[in-house]
Amino acid sequence: MKISEKEVNQYLARRSWLSATIQQIQKDLSWQNLELPLSTSPSAEELQEQLSKLFSFLEQGQYQTLMNILYRVDVGEEQIQKAILETVDEPFSDVVAKMLMKRCLLKVLMKHHFSNQENRGSEGLLNQ
Repeated sequence: MKISEKEVNQYLARRSWLSATIQQIQKDLSWQNLELPLSTSPSAEELQEQLSKLFSFLEQGQYQTLMNILYRVDVGEEQIQKAILETVDEPFSDVVAKMLMKRCLLKVLMKHHFSNQENRGSEGLLNQ
């Protein structure tokens, strides 16, 4: 499933998708005993800013932890290298934060899609 940056922004502008994405990110970070300090009603910009700060910190002294998080979320090193080459004017931590947000949103969208398919019974993808 592919999704453009514009579509990512449109989804994250809606509170329900943003909330579900934040929950997914927190779940993936908790695996490394990490938490994001977010306000009670965070925006997508706040989420990206806090992720960027976390990744900047991890990049400085806990690079393996950063790579473990990205592996857990399924963001590959090749994807990161490609994104960094395409966005030379952005810091590494910002690029990785956006990639993680996008990947977690995709996880949420796929879970939603497939749970709806299962709820419809025999109309699921396996029967098409």
